[in-house]
Amino acid sequence: MKIAARFKKQVLTYDDETHHVTADRPGFWDTFAQDSPAKGWVHGITDEVRGEVLRAWSAWVHKEVPRISRQKLKDVKITPKQADKAATVFENMAKEQFELFRIYMHFLETKNSREPMRQSVAMLPKDELGLLAESLVNLTSLRQRMSIHQQNTVGGAIDVALISVGDGFVWLNRKHYFTNDLNPTWHLTHGASIRTSDSTMTTGAG
Repeated sequence: MKIAARFKKQVLTYDDETHHVTADRPGFWDTFAQDSPAKGWVHGITDEVRGEVLRAWSAWVHKEVPRISRQKLKDVKITPKQADKAATVFENMAKEQFELFRIYMHFLETKNSREPMRQSVAMLPKDELGLLAESLVNLTSLRQRMSIHQQNTVGGAIDVALISVGDGFVWLNRKHYFTNDLNPTWHLTHGASIRTSDSTMTTGAG
């Protein structure tokens, strides 16, 4: 999960696409790997459902409308040539309506889901941006855990880091390869101050 907010110029995503984050488009978010639940939550509809809806209507427009039109026009007292012309008119009308439907659906997604999310990303404080990214990953984990048709390949502890101009790279949440309860002194030794014998400089080890 990648979220960028309040940046100027460009954001480079994992697939080498460059996205411009400007005053007119102040927020940006992106996903990778198994991202269907996260995208579905942000867009208001999953890619799979949207694709099935569009495929069903496209098949009806390009296959069923011409077939049904010509079949119905056989009962009308017109010539075969006139029937073909009428069927072509019906088919073109259906294609135009399908395109209007596709545009309207995209408009609804943008207005009701995508744009509000983009505006929120641009205004959220740093800690809540990290919480948002972690929550979107948790959505995928929960979806897989509750599904009998998917393998649970997303889950467990989630690493969350934030990069900003003022603070640089900061871990908000990070798992370890060992159990903290079995290593109670690790945090003491890695958070202690080390004073060198020939210098008064103190360095914090992390």
